[in-house]
Amino acid sequence: MKKLCSTVLTLMVLSSAWAQIKVDQSFTNDLIIIGNLSAGRVLNLLGDDGSQRTAEHKLYCRIFHETTTYGILIDTENRYDDDFEFALGTDIDKAKESLSTILEFMRTKPLKTSLTITDEDNRIIQINLIKRNKITLEAIDVKGATIVNKVYLTQANLERALKLLDNKTEQKVEEAIAKNNN
Repeated sequence: MKKLCSTVLTLMVLSSAWAQIKVDQSFTNDLIIIGNLSAGRVLNLLGDDGSQRTAEHKLYCRIFHETTTYGILIDTENRYDDDFEFALGTDIDKAKESLSTILEFMRTKPLKTSLTITDEDNRIIQINLIKRNKITLEAIDVKGATIVNKVYLTQANLERALKLLDNKTEQKVEEAIAKNNN
């Protein structure tokens, strides 16, 4: 028995010496869905090319290590694509400010105006005003190539996101952070 234990211990030491990775630290990467922005259903929006299906839009908070990010999560139509995340801010006030800026852009700028921004997660997002109450978002890389093309977002969804960013949401996120720290 001692020989068997000694052999197992030797193998464990040798296998750890050959390990390719070393764990420095572990932490959570929680995604809290704050609420649905499009009433929990797939929408049919009329696009430039006819009927356009738009997937569910959700307001989220991602808790990653010691940072939080509030944003909009949009399921893409292609099941092989990752969901589209549009990070609005690192706290509720910054997220509200971002939403207000986009809504102001929709109300005041001429149709077919576009702007590019860098979101809180350092993604370049192009916002295209196609109708007074509808924009498209495109994620582009540093070379200008489109990564995610034409994700639709409505004024009603943005206004609902503003309403969801309240004290109840802040409390929900604080509870999740406290739970992770225990």
